[in-house]
Amino acid sequence: MLLKSRPEALIIYHQYVVRVRRRDELRAFLTERGVGSEIYYPIPLHLQKCFAYLGYSEGDLPQAESAAATVLALPMFGRA
Repeated sequence: MLLKSRPEALIIYHQYVVRVRRRDELRAFLTERGVGSEIYYPIPLHLQKCFAYLGYSEGDLPQAESAAATVLALPMFGRA
């Protein structure tokens, strides 16, 4: 689904993030064609060292883990 905005709104998008099953393959495909992309959060927050004190383990938050494995940020540019 594409983002929608009102005509009178001034929107400044920071990231355009998509979820794809074969993310790493898509990223390689884009890189080969000179299109940048980024994976900003490859490790879900609950599995990062700084949050270890919370006691979460792999499998505790499956949706967050799925998102970390499948999201890819695509380039965003303003209109000319």
